[in-house]
Amino acid sequence: MDAMGWEGYTTLGVLALVFGLLVFSNIAADIVMIGGLTILTCLGIVTAKEALSGLSNEGTVTVAVLFIVVAGLRDTGTIAWIGEHLFGRPKGVLRAQVRLMLPLAVPGAG
Repeated sequence: MDAMGWEGYTTLGVLALVFGLLVFSNIAADIVMIGGLTILTCLGIVTAKEALSGLSNEGTVTVAVLFIVVAGLRDTGTIAWIGEHLFGRPKGVLRAQVRLMLPLAVPGAG
């Protein structure tokens, strides 16, 4: 008998599908990943508790919330507005580098 049952081969197939979609399609990564997890959960390979166990980590939830906040800032044009006012339109490479380095160096120096 095989060392892997149908669950192992199915998981490898779903993993290959997810990887292929991430590399070769324009589908958002979160949709592809959740889709792969949903397939494995619906087939009974992964339990619902296992599927949601990553959300028990505070860091994972924090990153997820930050993705939502950044998407809102991007969709409202806030990021473009801040970038335009902070960096403007420098007249050379050196000025562009200075305008980029100063706002980043000040908080990093503390």
